[in-house]
Amino acid sequence: MHGTFVTANPASVRGAPAGTAGTLVYAMDLGQDRVSWYAFDPATRALTNGTSGPGGVGNFVQTSPGAGPRHMVMTPLLGGGFVAHVICEMGNTIESFAVDDATGALGPRLGIVSTLPGGPTIISAADDDDGNSPSILAKAAEIVASADGLFIYVSNRGFPNAGYNSVCVLGVDPAGGALVHLEARESGGAFPRGLALVGAGGSTLLAGGQDSDDVEAFAVNAASGLLTPAARTTATGKIVNPVCFAEN
Repeated sequence: MHGTFVTANPASVRGAPAGTAGTLVYAMDLGQDRVSWYAFDPATRALTNGTSGPGGVGNFVQTSPGAGPRHMVMTPLLGGGFVAHVICEMGNTIESFAVDDATGALGPRLGIVSTLPGGPTIISAADDDDGNSPSILAKAAEIVASADGLFIYVSNRGFPNAGYNSVCVLGVDPAGGALVHLEARESGGAFPRGLALVGAGGSTLLAGGQDSDDVEAFAVNAASGLLTPAARTTATGKIVNPVCFAEN
């Protein structure tokens, strides 16, 4: 990479999906509560600041104060375009943003949905940003989307004795990208972190139990998106603190 871009606490980086304008890279900055985007030149491998978002404040959008953006997925809209869904570790929320078809810039924010199993605490973009901070019993970790973009899966890492080790399923409205809470299921393992959809069409969801040294497998219902426990892998001495999955 040519050049250095300073962030307070970078959590992850991801590329833009096929169908968006240009070649963009999005960076989740947990420390500054923002998502930034950069144009990538494949020939020179250089990154430059992307086009400013709404309001012209720069090549970034702010999440809610203290939310702690960690990862992001994009889901397609009917008629074209995408919505970006950012999982926020400290706020236990998913914040959704419009994606500019021409530039890939994010914004405005479309809404906020809780990831906690207690229910779908939904906060509109017009509400007070500080209203999305429930008692901290867990930290949201991973977010993945089904191949058709109709379902999103997130993991919640529960603190000891908190009982919030869970995988939550949310439905995506393809007309506008709004999220609807469908179910919260015990993850089986302790402190679930990484998630991955594997198998034909994403027929199986894997959840890595960081503190239990195991991987839980769930069968995915393609029509409803709901999960059914399928298997647990506990290879002592071989799976230690699984935190993420890599595509082959």
